[in-house]
Amino acid sequence: MSSLVTATKSQRRMNKKIKINFVRTQLQCIRKLLRVEEALFRHSREDWVIINDGVEKETIVLGISGKPEELVHELKAKQLRVPLVKRFTGGGTVVVDKNTQFVSFIFNEGTVEGLELFPRKIMEWSGTFYGKAVEGMFSSPPGAKTSAPLRRDKDDFSLRENDYVFGEKKFGGNAQSISKSRFIHHTSFLYDYDKALMDLLKSPRKQPEYRENRTHDDFVATLKSKYTEIGKEEESEDKRRELLLGAVYESLREHHDFEVRSVSFDAAENVLLDYNENVKPSTVKLWCDKERKWNVCDD
Repeated sequence: MSSLVTATKSQRRMNKKIKINFVRTQLQCIRKLLRVEEALFRHSREDWVIINDGVEKETIVLGISGKPEELVHELKAKQLRVPLVKRFTGGGTVVVDKNTQFVSFIFNEGTVEGLELFPRKIMEWSGTFYGKAVEGMFSSPPGAKTSAPLRRDKDDFSLRENDYVFGEKKFGGNAQSISKSRFIHHTSFLYDYDKALMDLLKSPRKQPEYRENRTHDDFVATLKSKYTEIGKEEESEDKRRELLLGAVYESLREHHDFEVRSVSFDAAENVLLDYNENVKPSTVKLWCDKERKWNVCDD
């Protein structure tokens, strides 16, 4: 049993809550987020949750074993100047931009009581967690004048294979990595999407069964499509964007085992700097079309 697990169990015996470092940010580029997450996973001993609301630079992100020629219309991506990045975790290929919302859990074994560090077990835990968050998202805040600010689509939410769906349509995809005593589970949620960017992706040969070979347009849903107006005044775009992210934070804060403390992104980035200087460079890579190879990202 690792020292991290022993320490976590000791905290519970003493009725002490487990400290969760909570980071809320909005970065320009997905590469920085992925590099920081890798460092937190491999080099930190603390528990982290990172929420990032969109990235300004449109990017295609492939899983660690993804092959550009099989998953991306490379010529179209090059014409639109959309770079390709390979993350350090598995999972499928996604296009990310300002309308992609990211939530990442980087936890020690034992942080979630009873959770075994196996891929399916972690997926099932995440489905339960997000199910509660979605239920909170569709609930009216205290003192609200209406009891139904959103369409009641919460009953459609489920975990299908490795995806979060409303009904039969995917709105969130996941990737994860597991070490001996630690795991990272990160998700990209579609608040909205740009069809021109989505069309840069090829239909993968390996698909979840429930997709049934549907096109991207027929297969995905957006969070934005689930939100409606209240009364005579429309909810602002900022408030709509905050619905899921705020519900995730509240679900964390209300967890009986967690003490959530907000920390700056700088604190997380300092772990990256130490990791790259004293341990090893990041394995997050940038695709070089001319050389037909992956190069280490430096930014």
